[in-house]
Amino acid sequence: VDAHTTISETCQPDSFSVVYFKDARFENQLLRDASIDVNSDGKVQYSEAEAVTELNLSGYIKNFTGIEAFSNLETLIAKNYSITYIDLSNNVKLKRLELPGFNTSLRSPLSAIDLTKNTQLERLYITHTKIDDIDLSKQTQLKDLELSYNPYLDSLNLTNSLALAQLFLFD
Repeated sequence: VDAHTTISETCQPDSFSVVYFKDARFENQLLRDASIDVNSDGKVQYSEAEAVTELNLSGYIKNFTGIEAFSNLETLIAKNYSITYIDLSNNVKLKRLELPGFNTSLRSPLSAIDLTKNTQLERLYITHTKIDDIDLSKQTQLKDLELSYNPYLDSLNLTNSLALAQLFLFD
């Protein structure tokens, strides 16, 4: 530490800090989008991530570490991912979440998801996974829900989801 170094008491990154990604495929998809890497430096700064409100991803992403930096994200669509868990607890502005798994006899390895902090969700689409339990009791804005082709799903809590207009649960 020198005289020019500042240390945050909260340990929060500043807007110039670079977002850390564990999965190169995830990072590379983001970097190919000029609306994300606006300064064209080949890195995603927190300020760039915070400016993003929509992501549409595909391509066997195995780890979504770094998604937490996208704190203003309202729409996340991720196709053909290969994850067991995704942490969206910092993405509290999400209104639309689509996680369609592999549309084959294979299932996405996704087996758990915690959406308790995503209370603004209006559209949720999660298919072809190994999820066995999902609690949507805090999603009071939820209007459209599809949880089809989730053969392990044996517990679904929709308490307080009074705005729900469409529900799809195909087997």
